[in-house]
Amino acid sequence: MKKGIILSVASSFFIGTNNVISKYLLQHLNILSLISVWFAFAAIINLLVAAYANRKKFVQEAISSKKAGLIIGLSNIASAGTFFASIHLLGPAPTAFFLKLEVIFLVLLGYLFLKEKLNLWEIAGMITAIAGGFVYAFSSAELSANAYVAVISALAIAINTILIRHYVQKHSITILQAYRTLITALVFSLAAISTKQLQIPAASLIALAAIGSVLSAVIGVGLHYSSLKHIKAALSGIIRNLDPVVVTAYAYLLFGTSPGLQEWIGGAIILAGVTLTVVSMSRNKLYKSAKMQP
Repeated sequence: MKKGIILSVASSFFIGTNNVISKYLLQHLNILSLISVWFAFAAIINLLVAAYANRKKFVQEAISSKKAGLIIGLSNIASAGTFFASIHLLGPAPTAFFLKLEVIFLVLLGYLFLKEKLNLWEIAGMITAIAGGFVYAFSSAELSANAYVAVISALAIAINTILIRHYVQKHSITILQAYRTLITALVFSLAAISTKQLQIPAASLIALAAIGSVLSAVIGVGLHYSSLKHIKAALSGIIRNLDPVVVTAYAYLLFGTSPGLQEWIGGAIILAGVTLTVVSMSRNKLYKSAKMQP
């Protein structure tokens, strides 16, 4: 389990680069073009990594994982689209805080579809996190008008996380990564072309997109996938509370921006609610289950 915790912490620092780099790129590219370029680079690298990691049976692994890869890839389309839309509308730091509601959605989805029971502390944590979301959202007119995009993104990511947690135990991480990024790149490229919105970025923007996709979509998500082989998704979620702090630091260093007082208060309430929820879960079942993981 210790290895999973280390991998999850490391993933926060790499995935956090996504928010600030994509924010800069969205000043020069539309959303469809950026996602197409971003995931195209990630797909190429992930295919090479998957081919090398599974070099003795790459084709066999790819065929046996096609159903899992297709499901994860299609679910990633929703999370990728809403994530970049949130970055465009809200900015890096607000998006990072709202995405922490992913853990709350994980708990709710477990209750609704997996029939997992909720205790009073978990319910209190969820209410606290949702209250923090309202405090954050109503700190400005812009946030209150567009916060729903980030909330939808958190839900989409929660669904994607559950699917990953289900399939990663039986299939190659690198193969699933390749499917995820390739399907996302293809779908958004076709959408950009069919709607005549595909933009050809300058060489400097292509280089920055390549760096961003490698740091976040390849290394960061790869570390996150790997952590899920050793710890439960909810435990990874509480560790990833580091994300908003990391993103806020990156945004301040690169753009000189930082959340206002009410946003910090709302963000802190969100993180407190998420922490309360997952700690309560861990006491009942999470750590016991995690100990059985390889």
